[in-house]
Amino acid sequence: MGKNRALGIALAVALALMAWWLSRDTSNSSAHSSASIASEPASSASVPTRESSPAVDDARQDPELDRSSEVVEAPAEVRPAASDASPVESFDARLDRTCATFLTESPDVAALVRLWDEVARDAQLELGSLQRDAGSLSGRLVLPNSKLSASFQIVNGSYRVSLDTNSTEMDGGNFVMRSVTLAFRDDGGLAAAGTTSVKFHPDTRKSAAAELANEPERLLGWSVGMHEGGMKATPITAKVAESGTGWIVGRSTTRPKIDVTSGVDGKAEQRLMDRIGAVKDR
Repeated sequence: MGKNRALGIALAVALALMAWWLSRDTSNSSAHSSASIASEPASSASVPTRESSPAVDDARQDPELDRSSEVVEAPAEVRPAASDASPVESFDARLDRTCATFLTESPDVAALVRLWDEVARDAQLELGSLQRDAGSLSGRLVLPNSKLSASFQIVNGSYRVSLDTNSTEMDGGNFVMRSVTLAFRDDGGLAAAGTTSVKFHPDTRKSAAAELANEPERLLGWSVGMHEGGMKATPITAKVAESGTGWIVGRSTTRPKIDVTSGVDGKAEQRLMDRIGAVKDR
């Protein structure tokens, strides 16, 4: 009886120890599992992968959402188109170039007529320059965008407009002045008998014999107007006077006149006469 009781107590103790051991092992497993679960969020907090974030994939595939995926090239340099237009030549430069032809055997009369058309169209009357005398009126015309001014004179119905330039550098110093003139008369309100000329003036203070030692006659310019048979250009020359020192300047008696195809056409003369004549009787 006593022996059986001792066995029962021993069995009960063994069962109690087994139950305690099992419960301890279970607690350790639970704590280990909890620690593992607690450590996982650190790695889970990383940037979602392509598999776990389709929205990010869509954004990267759409160039409008992800501009960094584009290769943007610098814009090509825009260069202005080449222009074939030449710089506009000034009135003074064109006048110089045209007048230079009047020292040759082929004066550019057509170009001179066009320049007079510009003067008649663009020149402004300088009222403060008007001077009156018995039967005459004189004054100046201002040319826009030009260093030159035109002088005019009216005497008994005859008009004379001049573009004069003083220079000691003309043609290497051979001339001291250049005169460009347009002359006509008032014929009942219409401009008539128009002539135009370009004349380079030599320095007549010098000896003609010395200056013209190797030239029997020096061309100074041309006068263009109506002559028998049509519009002609007459040479203006200088030669030595019979005294041997003086000058004879005027229309040549040895050089022939030449026909010109574009002479004074009357348009510039009529416009100038109308503009200047408007103040003649003020």
